[in-house]
Amino acid sequence: MKNLVLSGHLAYDRIVKVDSNFKDLSKTQSPFDFSLLGQSQEVTFGGCVGNIAYGLHKSNIKFQILSLLGSLDGQGYLDHFFKLGIDTSLISIVENSLTSTAYMFSDKESNQMIFFVPMPIYSTPSIQLPFPNPKNLDFMFISADVVNIMNANAEFCRSNNIPFAFDPGQQLNNYISIPENFLEAVLGADLLFLNELEYNFVINTLNVSHTKLLSLVDYLIVTQSCKPVLVYSITHDKFMSIEVDCFDDPVDTTGAGDAFRAGFIDFYLNDHPIVDCVKNGNMLASKSVMYKHPQGYEF
Repeated sequence: MKNLVLSGHLAYDRIVKVDSNFKDLSKTQSPFDFSLLGQSQEVTFGGCVGNIAYGLHKSNIKFQILSLLGSLDGQGYLDHFFKLGIDTSLISIVENSLTSTAYMFSDKESNQMIFFVPMPIYSTPSIQLPFPNPKNLDFMFISADVVNIMNANAEFCRSNNIPFAFDPGQQLNNYISIPENFLEAVLGADLLFLNELEYNFVINTLNVSHTKLLSLVDYLIVTQSCKPVLVYSITHDKFMSIEVDCFDDPVDTTGAGDAFRAGFIDFYLNDHPIVDCVKNGNMLASKSVMYKHPQGYEF
């Protein structure tokens, strides 16, 4: 069995459902000065790395999590992982701090507005988490985190010849000022995961050409919700458009992309063909959306 480390933000998701549609806000005279009535609110376990960890746990994959929690409220997350039997030995506790929080607002059409508030320590320029022992590491999955941590983790993998996947997610915006940092981060990645919007952001806003992107990574995986997953690879001379099952009457789509990545990595680390990796990712994503909360599904 391969030794896997997952890195990225752990966060609490504070989910608010509102009884209106966000698109109607554009009809107001002052779209940035409005008040919405919330129907319900709840707090759940989240953060990309937490959601991916949950999916891999459900697939009986063993791993460690490289991340941070705050001492003021992080014990609940640690207890959650303990009950699941997930290794927390690489999670650092920051004293006198709250854990990162994502505020998610969903309208009647399941559109979302997300405001992410990271832990204060993330604003420290020199922050770096303790690296695991490279001799005990076969693969690292680098999910959304502050840019300097993501880039440092990628460099750690390259320096130690450790294969890695890169999944920047909502952190792509933070590469705008220095797009070269994004190119540096993905260089040599086995897998680069982007959804359709993120892919267009890389091409159009970061001004990275499709050809340039493919020259840096082994596989580029682009998810498109219900449309086919696109797989590109110059190294393996491949382009694949893989059909996926669409979600019928989903209960909660939060974290579906994270579930896809968990299912994909499960098969990838067990040397399955890329087509089967995509299908397994879609299977897990399909399960996740039929339950409330990104860490609430069973199968």
